[in-house]
Amino acid sequence: MSIGNNSSVWYNSNLRGDIGSITVGQNSLLQDLVSVISKQPKTNTVIGNNVVVAPNVLLESCTLEDNSFIGMGGNVRQGAQVKSFAVVAAGAMIPENTTVPSNQVLKFNGIDIIKIFEKDLGWKSCEIFKRHYTRRKRGFE
Repeated sequence: MSIGNNSSVWYNSNLRGDIGSITVGQNSLLQDLVSVISKQPKTNTVIGNNVVVAPNVLLESCTLEDNSFIGMGGNVRQGAQVKSFAVVAAGAMIPENTTVPSNQVLKFNGIDIIKIFEKDLGWKSCEIFKRHYTRRKRGFE
């Protein structure tokens, strides 16, 4: 398991690399009750840089590229890939071996595309999340 500089994992989150590895890049935020699992042989979970994972998310042997966002209660299954600047809406389930394209917001079953994502506008809220949790994290160091 590897967690990059300035990244944080919050209360009651669980990172289980029973067989596969787990890598979290720099400046990433895993909020409360996030479960990250790599439980099958030769499967890894990779969370890139500047990723925001909201509370109560399940990540199972998947890849979240840099600057992606997983909404509250999301579920990203084995082999799925969430590309850079993609957003998985709250409560969405991304099936096994599915790719969420860059600059798109996906909801519910991981197939419906809501809209093209305006990364310059929409990512301001993600930056606010990260700055807030980075300040809070310093209080625990």
